[in-house]
Amino acid sequence: MENLYIHKNKREGDCQLVSIVNAYHFLTGNTTSDELYNELADACGCVAGSCINTQPAFERLGLYVKDTWPYLESGPDVLPLEINVWHKYFGFHSILAIAWEPITQSLRVINFRHVASDRWWIFFEDLQHYAIDNPNKDIPRWKCRTIGRK
Repeated sequence: MENLYIHKNKREGDCQLVSIVNAYHFLTGNTTSDELYNELADACGCVAGSCINTQPAFERLGLYVKDTWPYLESGPDVLPLEINVWHKYFGFHSILAIAWEPITQSLRVINFRHVASDRWWIFFEDLQHYAIDNPNKDIPRWKCRTIGRK
């Protein structure tokens, strides 16, 4: 099952779509074909460093955003959890947490290969260094969000 997840961007600027498609796999056990992925990437406008609108992917895959948080303060109660991060290799980047290990305070994350272990684990305290704070905003943009199935 681990090799069915997408571990790196397929296009430039599609990390949010990678997180959504991986959430779909996490929630349903189903994978998306390359043809469907490319249709979703086009519909979401995944070009030039970002997805312009991810709503078409949520709708097509039957997913929705369950909840959002402006801060990442503790280990997640609900998975999968999309997290906004900053890394010098990626810049702004979206990753997906699919497991939480409370004993070691570690998250298993997808699409963060330059930071996570080869088995996709990262300590929560290490991940917090990469989480985006969105300073100088009256209302901070969401930092993490849970994704559910309709």
